[in-house]
Amino acid sequence: MRKAGLSADFGVEGGVLFIRVSESSNGLAVTLLSRIAHEMIHLRQHLTGDHQLHGPRFQRMAAKIRATHGLDPKTF
Repeated sequence: MRKAGLSADFGVEGGVLFIRVSESSNGLAVTLLSRIAHEMIHLRQHLTGDHQLHGPRFQRMAAKIRATHGLDPKTF
């Protein structure tokens, strides 16, 4: 990861969508899955043109994913 302190991020470089995760910040599989799910919502936002990073639509989707998969909001 390029940005210190981030455990994961989503971005676009040269027209290529990506999700990066920090190996040192995601030691447990459940934490890794939670962070990837979080970034996948941002990817979806990008594809659908939703520019409110953690706005109401993000929060609704996050709540559904956490409930479905039993993910901790603290790691999401």
